[in-house]
Amino acid sequence: RYKNYLNQSILFFEAQRSGRLPANQRVKWRKSAHVEDGKKYNWDLSGGYYDAGDFIKFGLPGAYAMTMLSWSLLEYPLGFQRTGQLEHMLQAIKWGLDFILKCHVERQKFVVQVGDPKSDHDYWGSPEDMPKVINRPIYFVTPELPGTEPVLEAASALASGSIVFQRYGHMEYANNLLKHARELFELGNNHRGKYQGSVDKQKKGSMLGVNEGYLSSSYDDELVWSNLWMYKATNDTRYLGRAKASYKKFSLERRIIGTFHSWDDKSVGSVLLLS
Repeated sequence: RYKNYLNQSILFFEAQRSGRLPANQRVKWRKSAHVEDGKKYNWDLSGGYYDAGDFIKFGLPGAYAMTMLSWSLLEYPLGFQRTGQLEHMLQAIKWGLDFILKCHVERQKFVVQVGDPKSDHDYWGSPEDMPKVINRPIYFVTPELPGTEPVLEAASALASGSIVFQRYGHMEYANNLLKHARELFELGNNHRGKYQGSVDKQKKGSMLGVNEGYLSSSYDDELVWSNLWMYKATNDTRYLGRAKASYKKFSLERRIIGTFHSWDDKSVGSVLLLS
């Protein structure tokens, strides 16, 4: 029974895939879609996962989902092996991480959103049939347009993913993940600011940006969370020291009372990683 639950949970991610779908796609009614995302900028932003019943690719919750998938596999490897779900889980994680790598279009430029709630929610249909005339804007962050939360969450996803793929013998891929994790951590940590402010500056006309989506309450928790994942991936104690200092500075121990672990608040998860 639990094997089926786990299988269906991973299958959900396959149903949410965007981009050019592989031949071994198990959700047969889904076809390739939005393969030209990013073409306007000469970027390949195809792939990744749709957020929900719409077809937006939000960077913050999307990266968080990949961090959590990797953490699940790191904590319960035997559960995935004994139920025959290990390869499916690795494929689910890699699909999301590959998209994060694509979003790192330059060393100090990271795409945090593909699509907009206004144009997307005005369309009722399948992703495969969405007309190309419907605008799918690209929102990104840079040192001048900071976006600490999605950038540090992306670093966390890549760092945790590097541990996973190193464990299962994919060393070249793991090393590439860690390289980009370091660069994204540097970008998010050195150039701080809430990402919705930077997204708002790029909106045009009736675009909503991240509004009606995933507004961040703060980036304090990401500063702790990302340092902890970087420490786990590198064993560099400087990350651990910064995590502990930020945990104390931002009083995360107070925030865990009456809250829960989520894409917007990783205080509880940070406590678990520190324990």
